[in-house]
Amino acid sequence: MVYKSGFRSTVAEEEYRSDRDRRTEEYRCLLTEESTPVFNLLRQWRNERAKKDVSPPYIMFTNRQLAHIAAQSPDTLNQLSQVEGVGKAKIEKYGQDILTIVKNLKEQQKQTRQGKEPPKEQDKKEQSLQEQEKSGTLCDSKKEEKP
Repeated sequence: MVYKSGFRSTVAEEEYRSDRDRRTEEYRCLLTEESTPVFNLLRQWRNERAKKDVSPPYIMFTNRQLAHIAAQSPDTLNQLSQVEGVGKAKIEKYGQDILTIVKNLKEQQKQTRQGKEPPKEQDKKEQSLQEQEKSGTLCDSKKEEKP
């Protein structure tokens, strides 16, 4: 940051960057192996809708809100309204689109699982942790939980 006097504040820039990185890491910590595909579809939908509406995507929904929606997989508008920052206006404008995306992906995932024995819950957790560790997205709080 450069002030009128010409003084450059690298401390303020570093604090801004670290805060931004922390917020990015926070929404990634909410995602699981099952919720990541929903999150990705919701982001894609948000970006397309934002272009259509000529508004910034983060105004519609933040990544954190989309991560919460993906993690909760709401079936109703009432469940969707439980996400922080999703109020009446967003529900009226985007609610049905979001529920349709979540519902369709749930159905697709259900169809792909049919005929296959679902992995044990512990195996899924371990596999997810290993994948996150390899990709470098494993959150500090989850590293401590690792068996």
